[in-house]
Amino acid sequence: MGFKQPMLPGDPLEKKRTYLYLFLQIILIAFPVAAITMGLPGIIKAQTLPDCSAVTYDTDDQGRFLISSLEQLQCMKENLEGNYLLINDVDASDTENWDEGKGFLPVGDNLDRFEGSFDGNNYVITNLAINRPGERYIGLFGYIREAVVRNECPPMPLVRWKVGTVSADSSVRHRVMSSTPMQRGL
Repeated sequence: MGFKQPMLPGDPLEKKRTYLYLFLQIILIAFPVAAITMGLPGIIKAQTLPDCSAVTYDTDDQGRFLISSLEQLQCMKENLEGNYLLINDVDASDTENWDEGKGFLPVGDNLDRFEGSFDGNNYVITNLAINRPGERYIGLFGYIREAVVRNECPPMPLVRWKVGTVSADSSVRHRVMSSTPMQRGL
C-alpha cells in the first residue's frame, strides 16, 4: 500500500546503483579531459590562439619578417605595420579548432588596420578556418589601409570572407595588386 522498505547498506541493488554512479562520474570527468589532452579521434581538440609573445621571426636582408608557420601568420596581428614575406606553403588546418571553433583571428579590423606589407611570394595558405558569423571584418586580413599585399596566396581570399558567405563589411582602400585572378573577393 505505497510503503517501500528502505534499502539496507549491503543490498545488491544499492551496490549496483553506487557503482553505476561512480562509473558515470569517471566517464563524465575523465573522458573530456582525455579527449582534450590527447586529441582522441572524433573529438574536437580544444586549442587556443598562439601565444604571440613566444612567437619569433627571422628577417631577410630587406628587414621583412619571414613567415614559415601558421603561428607566425596569426601573430602578424601584433605588428600591423610590419613587412612580411611568406617563405613556404602554410597548412592552416589547425585553425578549425582555435578559439573555441571560431578559428583564425583576422589580421586588422576597422580600428586597428593592417598598414604594413605582405608578400605571398607565390606560396599558398590552405585550409584557413574562420567561423565568426556575428563579427565584421573577416578574412586573413580583416581591414587593410595603405598596405601593400601582393602574390596573394591563391586560392584563399585575403579580405571579405566568412565561412559560407562574403561579408560586405570588410574593405580595401588604395591600390590592390594581383598577379593572378582574384577569387571570392580579395
